[in-house]
Amino acid sequence: MTGRLPAPAANRRTSRAAGVALVVAALIPLLWPGDVPFINDEPQLIGNALAATAAGRLAPVGLQGTFGAVYGPLPTWTYQALTAITHDLVSLAALHALLMSLATAAALWWLARSLGLWPWFAPVALLSPYFWFYARALWDNTYQLPLGGLAVAGYAAFLATQSSVGLRIAVAAMMAIPLVHLMGLALVAPLAAHMALFHHRMLWRHRFSLAGIASAMLVAAWPYWTYLARPRPAPAAPPTIDGWLFPLLGGRLLGAGELGYFYGPEPVSGPLFAIAGPVSSLTHLLVWCGIGVAIWRLVQAARARDWPPRAHVAMIAVAVLAAQSIIHGVTAKFDHPHYHNGAWITIVLLAWFAVDALVRRPQPLARLGVAVTSLIAAANLAAVAALALGLHRTQGTREIYGPTLANQLQVAKGIARFARTSPIHNQVIAWERFPHTLALLRQLTESRRIDLPRRTLDLRYASDDPRSGAITLVEQPAAAP
Repeated sequence: MTGRLPAPAANRRTSRAAGVALVVAALIPLLWPGDVPFINDEPQLIGNALAATAAGRLAPVGLQGTFGAVYGPLPTWTYQALTAITHDLVSLAALHALLMSLATAAALWWLARSLGLWPWFAPVALLSPYFWFYARALWDNTYQLPLGGLAVAGYAAFLATQSSVGLRIAVAAMMAIPLVHLMGLALVAPLAAHMALFHHRMLWRHRFSLAGIASAMLVAAWPYWTYLARPRPAPAAPPTIDGWLFPLLGGRLLGAGELGYFYGPEPVSGPLFAIAGPVSSLTHLLVWCGIGVAIWRLVQAARARDWPPRAHVAMIAVAVLAAQSIIHGVTAKFDHPHYHNGAWITIVLLAWFAVDALVRRPQPLARLGVAVTSLIAAANLAAVAALALGLHRTQGTREIYGPTLANQLQVAKGIARFARTSPIHNQVIAWERFPHTLALLRQLTESRRIDLPRRTLDLRYASDDPRSGAITLVEQPAAAP
């Protein structure tokens, strides 16, 4: 069965209001872009992009992961394009956040329109502190969020209206996802299998345009595709039950819990986070209920032998969770929240299914759906506001997050006022751990003057307050003649 589902419960005016709220939520990551983190992976990506551009080519591969795998070059290509516009890292962070947020927001709105979902849940996903962090960070893994969203949204549009544009966008996004991170295969494989099983005729009908998309991606990333084709050793760690169950904890990415992973305990302490964390843990319950709703839709569709678009998407969402469970269970890699990013869009959809099922029921269940959505949105917004204000005030942290990008640039520009041979004593934790970060910042801010004074320079924290990540440059007095 095809054709768009009936309009959402909200009327057109309410839908437009939800669309405005979605755009506003998408623009929040642009607030103070100079406050983004910039340690380890981020400077490596920017440095690789600059080096590849200087060599007159596209980067052949991306970064090497923690467990030895080399990731795809697509994020580096994006930074090659962005650094062609500007070398100012704060402006680049703003452009990156705008690209990530608007692409993800467009995918969510497209899904709401194609599947007839209650539109007010879409902004909640973008208000999550996890999305706020991932949309801002100049990282590679996070590109899975908009790409996964566009892949599922494009395919949902195809299922609803036979949109050839939607199908092409879905295939292009599916080809792009492995060029970001291999965990995204948990989404790509079920999507590709569904297309092949249920819509192989449409794939054949559009074979020339789809083959063109695939060929372009294959040619552009040929060195990386050949790398992926090489045999791999079996996982060293034995399978673990925690890995198999890891996909069931994806609701974390929609709430404000366990944020100490990014910031350390101090920035997320206090009564606000003590309330926002448990409140937003409702997202776990929504995802689990959404799994039940998705399975029930599959049962109904099989009994009636009538498969509307939402039932097909429910099938894909359940299959993605199963694929993700296999990947994390077999590899025993499940320690980090960003391992959910490949399946982020299905996490959103499952929670959305649960809320949508509530708001379509008679009172008081409809009011319960609205109340739960409002409560999670308020908790997320409060957490994001507190984090944004706190990080802006402290200019980062001394531990995981590190000094903010703007603060690091300020110090690097100060160093550039002195001769390159000036001795530097570094007491900044982030730069001690990742010296290539300072090296890249100096490369971007270096002066061409040859008459600069030579001084002994101290890089230290600006205050004794352990909660402050602000760093400063201290010039030692010149030696007496």
